[in-house]
Amino acid sequence: MNPQDEPNPGTPPQPETPAPQTEPQAPQPAPEAPTPETNPAPEQPAAPSAPVSDNGEWPGAFGIFKRASAVVKVNVWTVLTFNLLTLVFSGLDRDRKYPVLTLVGYLISIWAQLALISLYLAGAKQETQDFSAAAAVGLKRYVDGFITSVVSGVLIALSILALVVPFFFVMPRLVMALYYVVDKDMGPMDAIQASWHDSKGFSGKVWGVIGVVFLFALLCVVLVGIYFLFMYQAAMTLLYLYIQRKRANQPAVADAPVASV
Repeated sequence: MNPQDEPNPGTPPQPETPAPQTEPQAPQPAPEAPTPETNPAPEQPAAPSAPVSDNGEWPGAFGIFKRASAVVKVNVWTVLTFNLLTLVFSGLDRDRKYPVLTLVGYLISIWAQLALISLYLAGAKQETQDFSAAAAVGLKRYVDGFITSVVSGVLIALSILALVVPFFFVMPRLVMALYYVVDKDMGPMDAIQASWHDSKGFSGKVWGVIGVVFLFALLCVVLVGIYFLFMYQAAMTLLYLYIQRKRANQPAVADAPVASV
C-alpha cells in the first residue's frame, strides 16, 4: 500500500456520497388540438322517388316509356311472375259458366295488383323486392284494397250509366286509389278521397297513359306489342309519384267531395 493511500491518523473515514441518479421521465403526450364544433347539417326530407325526366317534368305519355321500362327492369322477374299469375287465374272461367271460378280469379287479381304496385314503387326508387315481400304487401293491404277496388268500380259504373259523359271525368280521378292504399296505408274512403283530390288538374295526363296502354294492347296481335305493354306497366306509378311531388310543392286546395259526383 502506498503511504498516500492511507488515511490520516485521527481523521474518521468519510462516507462516500453516491452520485444522484435521475429517473427517466416518461414523454408527455402532446396536447390535443381543440376540435372545432360542427353543427350537424339539417336532415332533408326524402323525395318520393327519382324524377321522371332530367328536368323533373312530365315527359308525356309516350316519353315516359323509357323511364317506365327502367322501373320494371329493377324487379323484372317478380313482375313477370305476378303478371303470369293474373293471366292464369283470370282465365279460369273464360266462358263465365262457373261464377265461383270468376270470383276466385277476381280476388287473386286484386292481390296481384297490390303486389305489382308495391314492386313498381320499389323499382321507382331503384330498390329490389322479391316475390315474398311483394306478396306480403298484397296480403297486408288486401282488405282495404278489395274494398277500394269495389267502391271505385261502383262509382265508375254509375258514371257510365249517367249518360256516359261523367265517366270521362270520374275515371281518371279514381284510377290511382289503390296507390294510396299501398303507398300511404290509407283506408278505402281516404284513398278514394285522396285520389280524387290529388288528380285534379291531371286528368289529361291520366288519359294519355290509359290511351298508350290501349294502343299497346292493340299491338299485342304482334309480339312486339306484348313487350311494349309489359315494359309500360309502371307508367301510371310514375304519374302517381309525379303528382305527389307536384302536390307537395303546392298549397292545399279545397276540392269537392267524391260524394258530390
